[in-house]
This record gives sequence, C-alpha cells and structure tokens, in this order.
Amino acid sequence: MWKAAQAGDGRQYYYNTATNATTWEKPEDFDEQASAASPQAATANGTNAGAWKEAVNQADGRTYYYNTVTNATTWEKPAGFVQSQIPSTAVALNGDSHRRLIQRDSFRDASSAHRGGFERPSANTWETRNAEGSTFRGARADEPEHANAADAEVAFFKFLRLNDIKYDTEWRDAIAKLGREKGFRAFKDPWERKQAFDKYCAAEQVAEKSREQERKQKQREQFKSMLKLHDEIKHYTRWKSALPLIERELVFKSVSDDQEREQIFREYIMDLQDRHARVEAETYERALSELASLMRTLVVSSDIKWEDALSTIEGNSRFVNDRSFRALHKLDILKTYEAHIRNIDAGETLTNSDKTQPVSRTASGS
Repeated sequence: MWKAAQAGDGRQYYYNTATNATTWEKPEDFDEQASAASPQAATANGTNAGAWKEAVNQADGRTYYYNTVTNATTWEKPAGFVQSQIPSTAVALNGDSHRRLIQRDSFRDASSAHRGGFERPSANTWETRNAEGSTFRGARADEPEHANAADAEVAFFKFLRLNDIKYDTEWRDAIAKLGREKGFRAFKDPWERKQAFDKYCAAEQVAEKSREQERKQKQREQFKSMLKLHDEIKHYTRWKSALPLIERELVFKSVSDDQEREQIFREYIMDLQDRHARVEAETYERALSELASLMRTLVVSSDIKWEDALSTIEGNSRFVNDRSFRALHKLDILKTYEAHIRNIDAGETLTNSDKTQPVSRTASGS
C-alpha cells in the first residue's frame, strides 16, 4: 500500500509500506482517500515510521536515528522504524541539520565521558559547526600528534605566526583562514584550541608593544645622530630655525609625526644645554684656580691697592691670552684679590709672632 509523506524540505514523496520502496512521483495505484488522514497526521507529529532515518556518527561509527520532522535524535531504534529507501536527494536536503544535531550530542557525550561529566563552555560551537564544514570531526589520520600540551602549544604558536596571525585577529577570522589547515589542529579539542589562541594573541600584543617601543627608540637615536651632524645647530637654536636645515633628511621623513619630531629636537637641545653648562662650570673653576696662581705671582704685598692690583693683572699677557679667563668677571677678580690679601696678612702676622717669642735659655753652671 502506498502512503504519502513529507520530506524535511516540505516536498511530498510516497513510500510503500509493504516493500519500503520510495518515489517522488505519485504511483498509479496510490489511493488518495485511504492515505488522506494518516500520512499528514503522522508526519505532523513525527510518529510516521517514514519520518525516522538511520545514519552513522562519523566520530565513533555508532548508528543513530533522526526524525526528519521533529529533528529529534536518538541512539535507540524508534518503535515502528522501517528501513527506508527514500531517494538520496530527499535525505540530503535536510541531512546537514540532523548531522549537526547528532554530532553535537556525540561530541558532548564523548567530552563528558572523557572529563567525568564536565562540559566546557560552548565557545567552540561556532567553530565546529561553521568553520569546520558544519560537522564535528573525530580524529583524523593526518592530524598532528604531540607528546604533551606544551609541545602542542609551541607548534600551534609557530603555525599562527607563520601564517601572519596578528594579536588583534578575530577568532572567527582565524578559523575562516586556517580552519582546514593541519597545523590548526595541534589541539584536537576546539575549546583548548580557542584558549591557546587567546594566549597567543595576548603574548603577541605584549611582543608587539615591545617591538614598537624598540622601533621608536631606535628612530629617536637615529634622529639625534642626524642632528649631531649639523654643527650649525647650537644649544640656543630654535625649532623654527633648525627646520629648514633638516627637513630634507631621510631620518626626518621617517618620523611621520610632527610633534614627535619637535619633541626629539627639544630633547637634543636640552642635552646640548646641559653639556654647555657643564663645560662652562669646569672652565670657570679652572679660571679661578689660574687667577689665584697669577695673583700670588703679581701681588706680593698687602700694601698694593685694589686698583693697582687690577691694572697689573689685566695688563698681564698670560691673563690676556688665556681664553679661560674670559669666563671671569671683575667681581671674581676682586674676591680673589681680597682672599689673597687676607692670606698675606695672615702669613705676616704669623711671622711677626714667631719673632716676638722669648728665647728660652738653659742655665748652666749655676
């Protein structure tokens, strides 16, 4: 007896309850009235034997059954199940959704058994259903094998780096690009793979930040080296004055940010100013020491007045020709003169004191 049934895509087909034959074309001996009530009702609630199909789970090879109407799946053969010979296209039209359902259940069952019933977060759902061909795959013969998680991580990181995966690459974009590559399956568990990917991105972000800092530091050093080649740039040179001198330099053009260029220039000028200040201080101290030595030579008596002493010093050829003395002011010469006179007076006082000391005589023979 022929009965009507409905495939998953809504198309109607016909199956023979005696021979289990199926066809899309209405059989000549099909009885519309006898079939009018039962097929549609059975199809609507999924109890029709023709609504149940048999399939094999790719992960472990077990046989399961799925209902083309309700999308229910079960490992147990449904009551009244009849081995159907529905045209292959009829099953294929709606087969993907059923395979996804049963493969999802199979994955969860296998995961629960492996981890003692613990079910990881569902972050891998999109990956397993979309990026990997809308099916959950079991172990492949060509999948890479690693001794431990550490080795798998090293291989996975190397694979991502070779394929130019940046720290800001989206997970779904990485899957779309590499999901079918052998190296992407260094971790067989999609959840562990996602965790390793996140760890890789975090490490790459830190490394990228470090590389950027090193690049900028090298750029700054090259910019300052270029400035050193321009002797016309002094410690008092302004940015506007220096700009025409350096704007054609390659290093100048390599720094694209104007504020960064000016900042590097200002730092360089500050270095020049610090160096100039140190040189001036050293020159000043040396000039004072030389002046004190010259004062001892030219001013030999405390009776020499300041005006005479100044005239004598300024007319001395050593004082005139030594450029270091130009760092001194008249006030510096005056202070050196006063200190020198005090030393002379102190020395004379000490000498006179020695002269006035009574001579100790030793009584003998008395």
